[in-house]
Amino acid sequence: MPMGSGRGRRSRGRYPASLRQKTLSAYLARIVAREFPPPGGLVSEVAGDAANQIRYLLPRGLGDIRAALISGRHFHAKRDPRLQPEKTVSLSIITAEDIEMLEWMGSAAALTSRMARVLEDACAADASFDGRRLALLFPLSLRALRNRLKALWTCGAFLPLAGTSRRHRKFWEDLRGVIAIREHLRGEALGSLQRRMLFPAERWRTWCRGYARVYNCFVRGARDADEIAWRLELPTPMVEGWLSIILDLGTDLASPNPLGEASLPDDPYDGSFHVRLIHRYDYPPPAALGLCKRLASIARTLGQPRGDGTIIYLAKSANEPAGRALERVALQPVYLDYLHAEDPQYLDVERPVVLRTVRLKRWVRQAREQGGVLSQYDLAYLSGLSTDAVGHLLARDEDPRTPPRPTMR
Repeated sequence: MPMGSGRGRRSRGRYPASLRQKTLSAYLARIVAREFPPPGGLVSEVAGDAANQIRYLLPRGLGDIRAALISGRHFHAKRDPRLQPEKTVSLSIITAEDIEMLEWMGSAAALTSRMARVLEDACAADASFDGRRLALLFPLSLRALRNRLKALWTCGAFLPLAGTSRRHRKFWEDLRGVIAIREHLRGEALGSLQRRMLFPAERWRTWCRGYARVYNCFVRGARDADEIAWRLELPTPMVEGWLSIILDLGTDLASPNPLGEASLPDDPYDGSFHVRLIHRYDYPPPAALGLCKRLASIARTLGQPRGDGTIIYLAKSANEPAGRALERVALQPVYLDYLHAEDPQYLDVERPVVLRTVRLKRWVRQAREQGGVLSQYDLAYLSGLSTDAVGHLLARDEDPRTPPRPTMR
């Protein structure tokens, strides 16, 4: 079955709108509109920039977890986990770009795209997964996980998974961000690349901006990948791959100009959110300062210490009446254990249904205890499952302590 087809395709357009009303940008848009309305009326634009400012201030992203992985991106041996060298790595398990993939290609493609991003996070930190660690994050059977990754491996994507046979490792060429830039410069259409390697437009823009910066360093004489990576705060493997493009194609053919947005000059207001509010959005200086202080307060609240496996999700407040438009409902930040110390005991790499059910139950319970409500849409998004699968899992659970089945919204 092609990636993104089947039941996952029916998700397209059904609930991404609900999820978009629960992002950090949407949460901040409510605050901006109510407390600091911009003179030009560009609430969503201000909220988007405010969300970027919050992410800059937070010690860890709302959807980021920390997990113990195998030390080394080239660790391919199948070995007893007790004998594997380990390191703790930050992983972007939930991001708003998942909503774009869900809307465009359906739940199956969105989950595979998420898996690829997490594997690349590990690679950037010089770490890697094995099958059990990956199944713990994404409760599918080991066979299903590998089948999903095979579609990307055969595109040349370097997504290392310890214990993979040499037959599949031979396809591993480079990171998706390197292959996509190279092939686009050689003439392949962006849409074709996105469908083959399952990345959203926001991820493409990030890669383009990074590549343009590396290119500029190269033409100014820089050649050391580690030094460039440190200076630009980019993953060394990505910088190494982008430098190889420039060396292979030459500076003329490797120019980032065909990438469009990547060739644009840096935003003159980057680095100063306060100045951006005044000059781009026409805020009076006192109002701009007030909004900056408000965002700093929100960042302090959201940035409080939390467990390594815990994410923060913006759920609908339990105090909101039924039927109110989603763009008007109050959102309640809730702490959810994406990974819990008890999860490994439920892990079965052949039959993952128990871990799936335990995790869904836990999220519903934790949200309600904190004054939030998770819908089936929320649970499907967080777990990467279809709404149908979520409904079946909750319906089959006979534990009387399980909260009532969530609604769709």
